[in-house]
Amino acid sequence: MDELVKKKYNIAFTVLLLIVLSAVYIWLSVVYFSDYINKKDIIKVHISQFFILSVPLLLYFASGSIMIFLNKEKFLKKHKFFKVLFYIFLSLAIFSFILLIIGPMYMDKKLISEGYIECPKASFRSSTVYVADTGLCKK
Repeated sequence: MDELVKKKYNIAFTVLLLIVLSAVYIWLSVVYFSDYINKKDIIKVHISQFFILSVPLLLYFASGSIMIFLNKEKFLKKHKFFKVLFYIFLSLAIFSFILLIIGPMYMDKKLISEGYIECPKASFRSSTVYVADTGLCKK
């Protein structure tokens, strides 16, 4: 297979992966935050829900990869707009990382102060589950 064709396949696969990853982050965040906002009886808090602000950066890289795929990388270098856009999305991703650290602690204190009970975790990586009644921990 020609090297140029291989490069194009790799770029296309990377773009597809970034778009799917962005969609998964958006879906997870909507599911977890909707339970928290609606104050359901069972609320799960997972670290991945706080990566929502890094999705624009992933989509920026996907669009940049599409430009390279279409041989338009000179267009990316020529216009300052893409550099400014990159810095905006990068700052959103950094803010998302800060939320990743602060968010679960805030939600923990807020839910416990509202009377929710924290269920024991099955493992370190599993999401933290808060319930309105201890009988719901077994579900």
